[in-house]
Amino acid sequence: MHKLLETEEIPGELLKSIEFIVNNFNRDEFIGWYPIKDYLWYNILNEETLGNIHPGEKVLDLGSGAGDSVLTWSYKGYSVTGIEIDKKLYTGSKELLKQYSDIMKAPVELFNGSYYPKKYIEERKNKERIQLIEEDLKTYLIEHSPSNIKHLKQRFKPVCNRDIYEMNNIDLKKIDIWFAYLWPYQAPSVFDMFIKYARDDAKILLISKFNVDMALRLNLETNLGSNIFRKRKDINYSFFDQ
Repeated sequence: MHKLLETEEIPGELLKSIEFIVNNFNRDEFIGWYPIKDYLWYNILNEETLGNIHPGEKVLDLGSGAGDSVLTWSYKGYSVTGIEIDKKLYTGSKELLKQYSDIMKAPVELFNGSYYPKKYIEERKNKERIQLIEEDLKTYLIEHSPSNIKHLKQRFKPVCNRDIYEMNNIDLKKIDIWFAYLWPYQAPSVFDMFIKYARDDAKILLISKFNVDMALRLNLETNLGSNIFRKRKDINYSFFDQ
């Protein structure tokens, strides 16, 4: 984290709003959702300081949970499309966010469903390497984190109950920043989707060390001190096709 940012704390009104949103959910009910509180704030601040992202850009929040991340992005001036598969989380976040429209500085849209395009789920069936990597990660997590077994059994394989993008005319080529707070086993498919559907020079913000390490292996471009990775048109991203 940039040293200059350590004194720039998250604004009180935003922190109180996030805490209120988070406290309205019993996290034991929602498999796989964890609040980010002020962590995303400092990541956004860091990337802005480095010149990697800019208010006014369009963000796609993959798995928007209770709405804490969506509110943070909007407060910083980024228009956000959030997609959440859990109906209760989606409904609750939509209602709660209405209470904080006065501190939102950019538009927010929320959708209930899978963040995978329907056509990608079909394409993924032929990507044996992704499935092998994810199975290895699943086995590792079960062996080392038995408390996560319920989550792994319910949400391991990517699903698409309806295509949010087609239904709502969301053009992934117009997204500037992809954001995902991923479990390790979700990362391969999300990266593969990003490489396939994001426009050249699109960015993805990662706040998990595992995901950062995988992005580096995929040869996505980044700068020292940054968790922003870019897709470049002159790079052959064939890691998952080998």
